Amino acid sequence: MRKRSWFLISVPTLFILSIVFFVYSGLNGNPITKYYFKKEVEKYLHFEYPNSEFTINLIGYGFKEMNYYGDVSPMKNKNLHFKVEENYQGELYDTLQESTQENQANQKCNSELNKYFKNSTCNADVFGSKMIIQIHTEDKKENIKVYENEIINFIHSISDLDLDLSVHFNNEWIFIDQHSFNDIYTNKKLIYE
Repeated sequence: MRKRSWFLISVPTLFILSIVFFVYSGLNGNPITKYYFKKEVEKYLHFEYPNSEFTINLIGYGFKEMNYYGDVSPMKNKNLHFKVEENYQGELYDTLQESTQENQANQKCNSELNKYFKNSTCNADVFGSKMIIQIHTEDKKENIKVYENEIINFIHSISDLDLDLSVHFNNEWIFIDQHSFNDIYTNKKLIYE
């Protein structure tokens, strides 16, 4: 009788635990695979950047993409975060260059933006060769034409970043090709889509 009651309790419990582990692994990744992926990230960083030291902040799992990634920071700059993850061929790659560029763009953009627009934020999200900037003025109803000279001077001050700009000004969007920067500054007239 005891064997049978033990069996009746343990089988459903094992079944439920298996389902919980399967769902957890599907959403958060397998803990054992995460451990081995962390070791692969460490090897990759040592091979790609032999003279640098890094901190692996997190090994995560993207359940939509069904892949593991590492959130990594250089020891010399803990504020800079980049990813190490697998591409579709199963090879590791990193986003250190893009993250460094984005970090530099954010610093320069914010320092220049505050010269022209005091209460604005510069969230420089760099996508390839594009940068998104959000400019806010105290009067949200004012449009781009009111601040055209300030925008032109701001664009000129960040033109060395060599990025196309998507500028969100209050409730308007303007898109400026980096090849237009000199014409804009020379003619003192915004050229945008």
